[in-house]
Amino acid sequence: MSAIIHVIAKRWERGWDLILDEDNVTSVTDLDNAEQQVRDYLGTIEPNVDHSGTAVSIKVSPEQEL
Repeated sequence: MSAIIHVIAKRWERGWDLILDEDNVTSVTDLDNAEQQVRDYLGTIEPNVDHSGTAVSIKVSPEQEL
């Protein structure tokens, strides 16, 4: 069974902050690349784990507009 990572996306002037939890945040300029960026980030904090099958659920912060 693959893991599901729930991410909150918050817009800022140069892209999006992708908040995994209070200690883990990464950024991306284009929201279309957010899923891969989250997997890449997970690979940096857990290099011995294969994250290719990790499902990424991205929710835009309610106060943000696309």
